Amino acid sequence: MWAQPTGLTLGVISRDKIELYVADSESSSVRALDMKTLKGSRNVAGGDKNPKNLFAYGDEDNVGVKAKF
Repeated sequence: MWAQPTGLTLGVISRDKIELYVADSESSSVRALDMKTLKGSRNVAGGDKNPKNLFAYGDEDNVGVKAKF
């Protein structure tokens, strides 16, 4: 679930893996979409395990959903 996508960038992981990264300012997260399958997205950093929780923000250096923006 993307609430307010505000920035995009493409990441070439390998010849067979390309991901679109989406900065979602409303959910304070960065999400990735596999450009080969185009099925669902995964949370890279920030936000919450529950993508509908828009109140998981702050200022914390960490990894994955433990990082807060």
